Amino acid sequence: MRRENLAKWRGECGCVDVLPKPCYTGFANMESNRKQVKREQRLLDLMAELADFLDRYGEAHWAGHFRTCRERLGYLIQEDAPREEKAEAAAMIRSAYGGMGSFNDLIICRTNKHPVEESEEEAVNTELQRLSGEVYEASWLYQERR
Repeated sequence: MRRENLAKWRGECGCVDVLPKPCYTGFANMESNRKQVKREQRLLDLMAELADFLDRYGEAHWAGHFRTCRERLGYLIQEDAPREEKAEAAAMIRSAYGGMGSFNDLIICRTNKHPVEESEEEAVNTELQRLSGEVYEASWLYQERR
């Protein structure tokens, strides 16, 4: 159908134009969304890895905290919840990192009754710090860090 006939037909039948208007920011938005999805998946993967690591050394309490946070955030991501709700879930992750008796105070060692050989303590705690730090840093993806 020629353009003028198409315009006439639309006017006669009351149809609206269903084709999107050209948008030159579309590709940038797609790329931004793709990066966001990757960051979200990375955070979920890191939390799963951290929880498994903690379970391996008998830290069921902290493993449970990170699994609960992961489930909540994963649900919100899947449901495409508003950014503010995801930010609250991410703040719940970080809540483990502050104050006396917090996750930051955890040291895996035989003295604390963890199932670890004394010769492995340094390497295990280095890995704990790496995972812990990566989860913490990744959890800021929904807001600017203050």
